[in-house]
Amino acid sequence: MIVQSGMSKNLLSKILIGSLVIGCFMFGSATAQTSVPTTAQNKNFLIEKGTGHVCGSCPSLDLKCDTVIATHPGRGMLILYHFGPDAVPQASPLDGDFTTPYGDTIYDPAKLNWPFYLNMMVNRRDQGSPYGSTFIFGATNQVQAEADLVVTQASPVNLSMSSTYNSATRLLTVHVEGYYTAASSTTMNYIQIALTEDSIVATQYDPAYAASGHFNPNYVHMNVFRANLNGFAGDTVSTTTTGSYFSRTYTYTIPTTYKNIACNPQHCNLTYYIAEQKAASGVQSFTGKVITAIRTKVGGSTTTGIEQEVTHNTEIVYPNPTRGIAYIKGIEPGSYSIDVTDMMGKRIYSTTGSTSNAKIDLSSYPKGLYFIRINSPNTTNTHKIMLVD
Repeated sequence: MIVQSGMSKNLLSKILIGSLVIGCFMFGSATAQTSVPTTAQNKNFLIEKGTGHVCGSCPSLDLKCDTVIATHPGRGMLILYHFGPDAVPQASPLDGDFTTPYGDTIYDPAKLNWPFYLNMMVNRRDQGSPYGSTFIFGATNQVQAEADLVVTQASPVNLSMSSTYNSATRLLTVHVEGYYTAASSTTMNYIQIALTEDSIVATQYDPAYAASGHFNPNYVHMNVFRANLNGFAGDTVSTTTTGSYFSRTYTYTIPTTYKNIACNPQHCNLTYYIAEQKAASGVQSFTGKVITAIRTKVGGSTTTGIEQEVTHNTEIVYPNPTRGIAYIKGIEPGSYSIDVTDMMGKRIYSTTGSTSNAKIDLSSYPKGLYFIRINSPNTTNTHKIMLVD
């Protein structure tokens, strides 16, 4: 049984915990707690987008989404759903298999006919005709405009999240909280926690790679959706009035088929978001609007009111975005190498070192998204960095 409750501010310290087992998902007691803000905060935005191994336009569209997110540091996040034939290996086993039950459901119009298969949905808001929830990068750049609008709006609910990961058992424990500073526009809300993975080196279709059958074998896949920790529909929050509070704890055993996570859980992120009730008809009858969202690395914690994530045993790259000079701190002691690649996997910069801090200079390269790969004695981590004017 999952226990939920609405509480006043003076009861925030009381954590109600229950457990529920559904298939491979198990919900249990927390091993870490967070403190959710109780003063009003503005909304964050979540961009959800469909993608695939053979989508030639996807890398450039992914970059545009990252560019939008970079204009609001700490306020935006991206989830990429692989689905249907595009999720399975195309050119070779190196493609990787990104198939998920959720992605397959999105692909099946008979089950869930989301417009454009989730192509640039921003907080799942109905954009209207002709694309429904889909926003586009046109002359008006609707994706950017919507993100600009969302971050100015007050959120009725604040969120916080903490997590721990046991590498021996592959058990992920996530504790989430929510506090309503105002009443939600719907009486029922839904908790969703998505697991995504970064730094997966696999093939991606690119028309420029004619010699290799138009597949780039060294494409770095980021924000790859892996699972919803609390099922397809999420968990209900039935008390959404001003002053209401809830807390939940979930556990999930990460399958061995997920790349990177066995070596370093910092390659995976958790995105926690709250959605409204579905509408009776129209696009919003498939899913309610996302109110706000937060993200942290596996093993980290974060809250709505804190833009910088608290993580453990990982490097920090800053400033990000940068105008050219970037610094890295917290590198594992010992001899290491640093490689910087562009979106197509081409290495543009490399250096070596042995101290825990490093400096890189990208000021002579074109503006855009790059990947910093740090090869330490025991780990290899990849970070995204945005180069801006």
